[in-house]
Amino acid sequence: MKIKNLIVIAALMMMFGVVKAQTNVEWTPILVSMDGTNTFKGVEAYYSLSNCGGTDVVLIKLKNTNDKAVKAQWVNAIVSNDEKEHYGKTKLVSVNLKATSESVGTCNTKATELIVKLSDYGVTLKEFKTIVGSSFYVE
Repeated sequence: MKIKNLIVIAALMMMFGVVKAQTNVEWTPILVSMDGTNTFKGVEAYYSLSNCGGTDVVLIKLKNTNDKAVKAQWVNAIVSNDEKEHYGKTKLVSVNLKATSESVGTCNTKATELIVKLSDYGVTLKEFKTIVGSSFYVE
């Protein structure tokens, strides 16, 4: 009986470790400002590469450091290794952010504004260099 309990405890510990490891996402700053930073008018922008259901995607995270709600707007531009910008067919993207809050794209997110499919831009994961928020604006 003690062996079964030890096995169950070990299995639970391993599962907890795996879940914890999967939630540790590395976020990279997105160039959104003319001064070369990832911050514009109190909104910080980040991205992380992921795979959602077999599709390579860029997940976007926006952090509003303002003490008021704002609306962030931009056009996604994927930059490939050959330094070309790919705009795809997307138009202006906008996200409303509550005061001092974050909005994060995940594979389970219903809001697709924070999920960018690389295939929509004609770029593969191997060709991907970065993403920029072209015409990024906060109101």
